[in-house]
Amino acid sequence: MKSKPKFAVLGAGHGGRAIAAYLAAIGHDVTLFNRTPENIQTIKQTGGIFLTFTADLEEHLFPTDMEVHKLGRRHEHLLFPETEKIVEEDLRYIFGKIKTISSDIEKVLKDRDIIMVAVPARGHRYMAEKCAPYLKDGQLVLLNPGRCFGALEFCEIVNDYYEGKKKPDVTIAEAQTLIYACRRTKPRNVRIFAVKNSVGLAAIPSKNASHAMGLLKDVYPQFTPKDSVLETSLGNLGGIFHVPTTILNATRIDMRHNFRYYAEGITKHAASIIEDVDKERMAIARAMDVEAISARRWLHQTYDSEGADLYEAIRNTYAYRKIESPKTINHRYIWEDVPTGLVPLSSLGKQLDVSTPMIDSFIHLATSAFKKDFNIDFFKIGRTMEKLGLAGMNIDEIKKFVKTGNRN
Repeated sequence: MKSKPKFAVLGAGHGGRAIAAYLAAIGHDVTLFNRTPENIQTIKQTGGIFLTFTADLEEHLFPTDMEVHKLGRRHEHLLFPETEKIVEEDLRYIFGKIKTISSDIEKVLKDRDIIMVAVPARGHRYMAEKCAPYLKDGQLVLLNPGRCFGALEFCEIVNDYYEGKKKPDVTIAEAQTLIYACRRTKPRNVRIFAVKNSVGLAAIPSKNASHAMGLLKDVYPQFTPKDSVLETSLGNLGGIFHVPTTILNATRIDMRHNFRYYAEGITKHAASIIEDVDKERMAIARAMDVEAISARRWLHQTYDSEGADLYEAIRNTYAYRKIESPKTINHRYIWEDVPTGLVPLSSLGKQLDVSTPMIDSFIHLATSAFKKDFNIDFFKIGRTMEKLGLAGMNIDEIKKFVKTGNRN
């Protein structure tokens, strides 16, 4: 009988909790790492995480051939601000028991087959530095997601660590986006609102994507192989959605006006602006001869959302209806998505002579909004082509590098 792969989940935020709770609930040996011990203290005391979801999501959430036992049931009431109606929800919950919960990375990575990195993309460098000494032959490291070129950054750091030493045969891969729409609800709870229909996955070197797919197919059949990390990176929409929406609603957020982030934060005019930002991303992808679809088509492919334009598609995306606005703009929607989502697009655009005025304007606006409190310049701290080791390369050289993982 084939043994189940053992997972380490790095990060105990929204995505990390959802991944860890799901994998543990379906019977996998799971360990959980978080760099801040206080943030996992309650999970440690409980020994795991409670995963909550609606009854109609159950069939889509769990693999069809898997039996899931010990499901609980309860009813909760949700207030919709737009209609001021209280809606009763029929919820299910299950407990995912986690083997090891720790801030000791060596302990968490011991004997693991798959390492699921689920931290904001600005933490990828830190995680790569922490993981590098303990990586073993045959392991898969998957960034959930990589944002723009996360796998390249992770790979570069691991290569630097093992320079002059024998490097373990490890596959480093990235998902195009996080597979769940989810939120942490209590110190030991997480709720999954939706599961994406399909999520692109690519690896460095590119040929190792099939190895990654083989390891993950039983637990995440939604993953689909992509030709290279160029496709997953240029297909990531975090910065395209989050940065304009947060900047355009900055006054509302500063005034502590709670609202539904997508359903109420993206008006027809805001959606039109987001579409123009998205057109620049697609222009860069075309220049690289990389397949990319529009944000509107992505919503249809991922959530079956219909719409003649982006505004209609967002309005028809059920998974987004209950997502609340951040309490402050000092949030990962800026700190993560500007330096690791928009800056690499801007930097690559300049290298390819593709104009990105909309993308650049939102980087400038985020820098302007944060400069008094943090003295920050996102153009300087972001993932640039120089930092990724891609500066000066032409299109063919970049493609060869991401395909082979070697510069020579």
